[in-house]
Amino acid sequence: YRKLQNAAKNIPSMKLLDETLTSAKIEEKIGIAKDMEKAARQADSRLTITEKCVFEDVQYNVAIVSSQGLAVSYKAGYCGGYISVLAEQENDVQSGLGMNFCRRLADMNPAEIGREAACNAARQLNAKAIETVKTYAVFSPYMATNLFSVLISALSADSVQKGKSLLKGKLAARIASDLVTLIDDGSLEGGLATSPCDDEGVLTSRTELIVDGVLQSYLYDSYTAYKDNVQSTGNASRGKFSSVPDIGATNIYIEPGKTSPEELIADIKEGFYITNLMGMHTANPITGDFSVGAAGIWIKNGKFSNAVRGVAIAGNILELFLAIDAVGSDLRFFGTKGSPTIRVAGITISGK
Repeated sequence: YRKLQNAAKNIPSMKLLDETLTSAKIEEKIGIAKDMEKAARQADSRLTITEKCVFEDVQYNVAIVSSQGLAVSYKAGYCGGYISVLAEQENDVQSGLGMNFCRRLADMNPAEIGREAACNAARQLNAKAIETVKTYAVFSPYMATNLFSVLISALSADSVQKGKSLLKGKLAARIASDLVTLIDDGSLEGGLATSPCDDEGVLTSRTELIVDGVLQSYLYDSYTAYKDNVQSTGNASRGKFSSVPDIGATNIYIEPGKTSPEELIADIKEGFYITNLMGMHTANPITGDFSVGAAGIWIKNGKFSNAVRGVAIAGNILELFLAIDAVGSDLRFFGTKGSPTIRVAGITISGK
């Protein structure tokens, strides 16, 4: 039995489909992909192979009708590009990825995407092994989104109600550093998951999940909200019209701090800047325990030194979030998830 809750009477109008995108010709889209590859090749002479270079755009229509008299429809779309390249030096071959997705075609920056891919590949060349050490770990924005993604399923009220969440019973408890604020916002301007209402007709809004390290809310649809006698957060999501709604995050992100990533790194005598985590999806969603491979760049005296790979980090996701001692100002979204650079104090890097 599902009870619809708070279906909106007046759905706000949102411009979610870029007219420039709808009128763009195929030649222009091919040109964007070519510009990505050109920029990557020009950025570093050690690039040898372009594995994949893609521009894509998506346009879709949504219509929702309910037994409460709701009838709403809207059009939306987005575009993006990504490129994967290989760099080679002295028989060492490393891959690098660059990407960006956005609502408006004008916000695409193919040259920046290409340069990012080239940088990510080249800086991993000639990596060195390190001894096991306990030190600072700095997570790039992309890796930070990988980290907090472990918490998304735990923030679902459905998981909490079924006893399958490590956050069960932790409302109003400190679960992270007081520097961490985690937001889910289905009304965020420019967000790829932005919509006027969720898939039950409940208005989307900004939900403060974690504020200054304290757990404030779970993600609710109408069904789970009815069970807990609370209001839906507007997070009902359905993959197709024939499936019942489930709970899904919208635009979910860690709020940025005031420290630039350069300043965040500058006062580290020795530490590890993590650019790749292998197997974060295997983290236990009920306990939060994880053990994953990692690669990145060693930090020495506040500057990048040499590439490092073949190491591992292990621990508990909540303990790691409690150990965050700096949050960067460089919030960046990767699809519907976003984070700035974050720094964790006292993490063990398992090396040779």
